[in-house]
Amino acid sequence: MKNSKRYYVLSSELVNDIKNLKNMIESSEDIAIFTHSNADPDAITSSYALWKLIKQLNPQSRCKVVLHEGMSRVSKNVINTLGLDINIFTEKLDIKPSIIIIVDTASSTQLGNAINHLNDKCIIIDHHTVGDLVNRCELAIVIPTSKATSELITYIYDILNVDMSSDVATALLTGIMFDSRHLSLADKDLMYVILFLLEKGASLQKSKRALHREMDISEKIARIKASLRATVFRYNDLLIALTCVGAHEASAANAMIELGYDAVFIISSNDITRITFRATQKFLKLTKISIAKDIVEPIAKSFKGSGGGHELAGGAHCYAPMREVYLKIIQMLRNKFGENLREISIDKCP
Repeated sequence: MKNSKRYYVLSSELVNDIKNLKNMIESSEDIAIFTHSNADPDAITSSYALWKLIKQLNPQSRCKVVLHEGMSRVSKNVINTLGLDINIFTEKLDIKPSIIIIVDTASSTQLGNAINHLNDKCIIIDHHTVGDLVNRCELAIVIPTSKATSELITYIYDILNVDMSSDVATALLTGIMFDSRHLSLADKDLMYVILFLLEKGASLQKSKRALHREMDISEKIARIKASLRATVFRYNDLLIALTCVGAHEASAANAMIELGYDAVFIISSNDITRITFRATQKFLKLTKISIAKDIVEPIAKSFKGSGGGHELAGGAHCYAPMREVYLKIIQMLRNKFGENLREISIDKCP
């Protein structure tokens, strides 16, 4: 990247798609940026950096970042700590956008109410396994092997040779830090992206501060309940947990991975039943199973829902009671692993 030399390789088709993105932005008056419900830091920082890029490419355009169903608590902390001057709209759109750019979202169900606003000119920028939204978009800039959508936005800045301010660089670094689990999932391409962002003035210290926050009591309780309620399976040297909580699903799933599980399924329910999953590199290496593609997406489709994610993290929405989804996950696990999958009984203290 430095001195116009790029150390990453994008296909010529993808480079052309990025140039087409530029043309579409420059010719549009009203642009809306959508992302998934309960937007996480990667979704927020990607949206912010994209909003800034649009302002440079087309200063006369009216661009809005629209969050129909809010953001996570850590995302709010990121915005406040980094002082991101982003104008986020949570109400219904008062304009009909020329184009809608969907960021960090693979599945239509992840958009919540925003799905009703999609038009013929939609663009998707995402790093998850390809979902159903691709079929509804005119242009798709999707790299499932990337660790964060913020990584893709960095590529777009570089390919289009758009100036990047230090606050944008820090924001993108923060999104990458979050989705790569503080770089534990980083590969060579991502490390070059990080070097590029640091050269643009990104602050690693600010990113760390933005992602650090004290858990409130409700999140702590959700993590503890997830652990106490877990049904645990063993497959050779792998441990798999299936559990349920009423809130803080992602935090509970991450906590259980840290506890020692190799794959975790969290079930929760409001109007619909949600599956949140996490997995380790060890699970992927030893089983060759992509939980998103091989387990969660088929389950979601069987219950007339949809899902998405990448190999180590993601989720789905299902139109079925929690119990049915719970039993379906167990059935899928038994189908995949056969007799070698054994449920572990949990001993109680005397």
